[in-house]
Amino acid sequence: MNKCPKCGKKLLMRIEGSTQIIECSSCSYSVATSYIDPIYEDEQKYTIVLDKYQSSDRKGYSSLAKIIGTNVIGVKRLIENVPVEIFSGKAPEIKTVIDKLKEIEIDYHIEPDFKYL
Repeated sequence: MNKCPKCGKKLLMRIEGSTQIIECSSCSYSVATSYIDPIYEDEQKYTIVLDKYQSSDRKGYSSLAKIIGTNVIGVKRLIENVPVEIFSGKAPEIKTVIDKLKEIEIDYHIEPDFKYL
């Protein structure tokens, strides 16, 4: 639906939270419906793989430990074996972990390719 059923002018679409709104650019026609972000419909399991970690300070180890749910000793063991999986989950969980990982300096990749960055 690209044209307004009332006046034939162009329809505009916008998303506000979990609502999708289609409205006419000219008249008062509009319709609203539910919108589900595709990240929540993605059933793929993703894995974050730690490629490299160079920090040697306790704060860096502690931050990574908190993000991936282990302790400092666990992080030290993990980084001895890079590349190594540090987290697996569905797209929303991966996105949350990635947002936290951006705060510390590590090299990682996601398998398979993650399109929600």
